[in-house]
Amino acid sequence: MTLLAPWALWLLGVVPVVVALYLLKLRRTRETVPSLEFWRNLAGPTQVRSLFRRLKRLLSLLLWLLIVACLLLAVGNPIFSLGRMKPRSIAIVLDNSASMQALEPDATNADAPPRRRLELAIDAIRDITERRPVSDEWLLIDAGRQTRVAQPWTRERGRIAEAAMSIAPFPGGVELDSAIELATQLLEDKERPCILVVTDATNVSAASGAPRTTTAAAPSDAPEIIVHRVGATSDNVGITTIEARPHTHELSHYVFVRITSASEETIESQLVLSLDESTRGVEPFTIEPGGVWEKTIVIDEPLGGVLKATIDRADALMTDNVAYAILPPIKPASVLLVSTPDQAYFFQQALVAMEPLVDLDTSVTITPAEYGSLGGDAKSGFDVTIFNGEAPDGATGAEAAVFVNTWPEGFPLRRTGSIDLPALSIVDRDHPLCRYVSLGGAELAQAQRVEPLEPMEVLAVAGDGAPLMLWRVSPKQTALCIAFSVMESDLPFRNAFPLILRNAVIELAASRKRYIKSSYGIGERIVSLRPVSSEQTSIKVGRPGATQAVEESEIAVNHGGFDFDAGLRPGPLRIQLDGDFDYAAVNLASDNETRLAPMKASADAPALELTDRLFGVVPWFALAIAATLLILFEWMSYHFRWTE
Repeated sequence: MTLLAPWALWLLGVVPVVVALYLLKLRRTRETVPSLEFWRNLAGPTQVRSLFRRLKRLLSLLLWLLIVACLLLAVGNPIFSLGRMKPRSIAIVLDNSASMQALEPDATNADAPPRRRLELAIDAIRDITERRPVSDEWLLIDAGRQTRVAQPWTRERGRIAEAAMSIAPFPGGVELDSAIELATQLLEDKERPCILVVTDATNVSAASGAPRTTTAAAPSDAPEIIVHRVGATSDNVGITTIEARPHTHELSHYVFVRITSASEETIESQLVLSLDESTRGVEPFTIEPGGVWEKTIVIDEPLGGVLKATIDRADALMTDNVAYAILPPIKPASVLLVSTPDQAYFFQQALVAMEPLVDLDTSVTITPAEYGSLGGDAKSGFDVTIFNGEAPDGATGAEAAVFVNTWPEGFPLRRTGSIDLPALSIVDRDHPLCRYVSLGGAELAQAQRVEPLEPMEVLAVAGDGAPLMLWRVSPKQTALCIAFSVMESDLPFRNAFPLILRNAVIELAASRKRYIKSSYGIGERIVSLRPVSSEQTSIKVGRPGATQAVEESEIAVNHGGFDFDAGLRPGPLRIQLDGDFDYAAVNLASDNETRLAPMKASADAPALELTDRLFGVVPWFALAIAATLLILFEWMSYHFRWTE
């Protein structure tokens, strides 16, 4: 038995008072009589002459002690294990994701302010730990920004509730599976292991939502996983995707936005778009229950900026009502063509046709020998470098490159032979380099048979499946590798090649000189994508506003790179290094967090179900009824002279 209100034990001091009152009740009073005969007549009948008369008085005392005991236990609010509940080792996993910040209205009191799901989860943890009528061993894991143990193993259940209350809310997405895996490891060799996941169930996988069964992958001693769900509201819409892509030829940006609804009703609202805190447009939208709304929006702003999208609607979770995207400035690319003079004309004409995508004033054509004599700063001053037929020393250092029928020593591509008259076909027409390209059965005079030594995207193949065009993305270099001579191909391919080269220049120019990705999740680690100059000892990180960066701080550069946290709220980030700027957007943008309607509960916490009911009523109520009946019985027994 466990008392949910142990302070009631202080009321045991009433027992001596009851006994004292009973003894005082039996004290005989002094009487004056005129003769001894009268005294005998008065005292004779009250003498205790038999065991039955003694028991009548003792029964009265026992009844009152039993009444007091029932009342004290009722005040203490007891629960009973009845021998069927054994102590367990219970690891509690507390979901600390963004959806746990959703506001839940009070179903019993419409005037009460709404409470966050995390608060309800902490209340549930306190209730579960206090109501267990056996001495369990407890552990608390915070499934937040980083999965961590918030409270190590303890039998003091009060520490679990205190640790849960000290957990800081995390407004980002989390993976509960990693927290469950940590709990499984910490439960090894524990007695009767159990994992209790306290969550709104928006991040619980199917395998985690029900108790485990014994299989080859889950042995019989594997901990049982029990899900305790909190929250009920589904009134939420959020921006789950926002991506911006520059359209260099049109000097504009294409912004793709996806809005997801978790509501059970049709939602009508509007999306407000602002660029550098200046409103640029409003997009009305209507979403069916549980549906999505998608649209690609054109922003005509070649100078770029910080785009903010806001859903003009109040709902349960406001974090996903705002999302940001970085619109990079659109500027023509500076191209360095490395080719022998007799092979350069075709490429030069292709670059001229790309204007205004290519800056012809800064683009240069040089021979392979001249490239070898260029300094490092001169080489890095170009956005894209094209190597046609020859790859001189230093070509591996080109950050954005096109290798035509050649590649430098050390490039992860091995020649294994040749292919005569191969028929070229596109593999992935959705790849940015293959957009709008139609080869129409192009044939080549000859190609090199190659084998990639590391994972690469194959864009085009020969008839036997041998790769002919490959796209390589690595931390130090992004490159298109063509395993044949363009000048020795037939007319259909030579007509299509300028379009392939145009797509390659756009992609390579956009990928070059980026130290960070264009978008990150809340709380995600930001790691440098490419090495930082050895002369750079720190970078500056800030959140840009309309005119300048705010909250600027310095991050140290270690071993040629940097590593820092994306922050705990949506917004743009700016880093400054090597005299240049790089931008990223931080968003929640999570379909799991936006769809905050809890999963349907099948049987929550079945193994932790408490025996808080006795014969159909809760124990304290039964004890109060028993005390009332005992008082009535004592009153009747006194009047019928069953007790004295």
